[in-house]
Amino acid sequence: MFTSSKHVLDMKVLALKRISFLVYAGEMDHYADQTELLLKKMAEGFKLQQQKNQDLQIELFLLTRVMLLRLGPQTLAEALRKLWPHLLNELVSVFNQSDSTPRLVIEAVKIIELMSYLNIEDFHLN
Repeated sequence: MFTSSKHVLDMKVLALKRISFLVYAGEMDHYADQTELLLKKMAEGFKLQQQKNQDLQIELFLLTRVMLLRLGPQTLAEALRKLWPHLLNELVSVFNQSDSTPRLVIEAVKIIELMSYLNIEDFHLN
């Protein structure tokens, strides 16, 4: 009741950091059954960017990279169909904003590099 919106966003950033660690530490496709819920939360996080919390955006990019590495090809293809429109919008906005921090730009470039390396078809089309 007495918490600020900044505190709530900070808690979301911390939760995303923990989730990224768990997914990365797990086996390949270990969290495939939780992918749907994870994607829903990530899409909500990308939509929260009206508040322009760059720490949240950085953690969402990190979780995206972790998912690219830890999901099998079939699960990854399904996940990217749902996440790609939100991710593409965020990547474009990072490079179009003049107030993006260098850390945020570096995280966006890391996603682009990983998607290029993994030869993801939707990425190459856009």
